This record gives sequence, structure tokens and C-alpha cells, in this order.
Amino acid sequence: MKKIIVLFLFALFTFHQTGALAHSTLESSNPEKGSTVTEKLDEIQLTFNTEVEESSAFKVLKDGKTEVPVENIQINGSTLTGQLPEQVENGSYTVSWDIVGADGHVIKDSLEFTLNVPAPVQEEQPPAEDKKKEPAAEKKEEPAAKEKTASETPSGDSTMVIIGSILAIAAVAAIFFSVRKGRR
Repeated sequence: MKKIIVLFLFALFTFHQTGALAHSTLESSNPEKGSTVTEKLDEIQLTFNTEVEESSAFKVLKDGKTEVPVENIQINGSTLTGQLPEQVENGSYTVSWDIVGADGHVIKDSLEFTLNVPAPVQEEQPPAEDKKKEPAAEKKEEPAAKEKTASETPSGDSTMVIIGSILAIAAVAAIFFSVRKGRR
């Protein structure tokens, strides 16, 4: 019977410790790490695997030197967002964050992306019929981009659930076989 209790406690503590040891990590971002952005960028969005504290912030550097002013930085659960200025030049950018995760640990890291927005081309005014079609085409593209971001998000939580489930099944099997062996 002592073996059963020890096995059960081992499985129980193993399952609970894995969640407590995890620090906050970046799950997704807009723009994505290492990406080249070819459209106007209005906002930086960082999503972490845990909620972040109110003292969390980030900054944006152009070419690793010049700080780009970020306005209206907001924290919503696990997401940190900030507005970029109206005019942002093309170039290499670094987003550096300094957050306090749900476990109280300070996490500092960064990601880089390139902004390469083509210069606007002066064209003649298109006929009135073409103007009506363009907004509809742009609206259809936005949901696809959001779906792509959501599907690419790594799922560290699901891995922990699978590992916990395997440990729980192993503990139940060990208890079952120990009880069965004790009856003989």
C-alpha cells in the first residue's frame, strides 16, 4: 500500500511542478520574428503564454540605434500592444521587451523584423467602377492573415496536458497492477 501512495504522490507532484516551472515566453507577435513587412505597420503586438503584469513594456529601435516612439502601450491579459507613429521609415527594427510574467519573473528578450513598404505610386484616378471593388478585396484578405497567425501559435500548454495525462495513466496503471499483485 505504501508503494501505491508513493507512486500516486510522485505522479501528482510531477504533474503540478511542470506548470509551476514554466516562465512566460512569447507565443506570437505582429510582426512575426524575422519577417519582412511590406504593408504599412500601425501597431506592434506581443502575445505571451501567460498573463503579464502592468509594469511590462517594450521599445522599438530602428537599425539597433534610434528609438522609435511607441504610444498607447496597453496590456490585455497576455497581450502587449503599442501604436507606432504615422510615418515609419523602411529599415531593420528590433522590438525589445521587459515583462513581468504571471510567476513574477522578469523576462527580457527581443525580436527583429524588416519594414520594406513600397513607395506610393502616383497613378491616374481609376474609373468609378474599380473603386467599388477594391475595398471588398482588401477586407477578404484580413481574416486569412489572422487565421494564419493563430494556427502558427505554438501550443506549449497542450504539450503539458499530454505529458500530464501520460503520467496520470501510468500512475493509475501502477496502482492497478500493485493492487492486483497484492491480492494474489
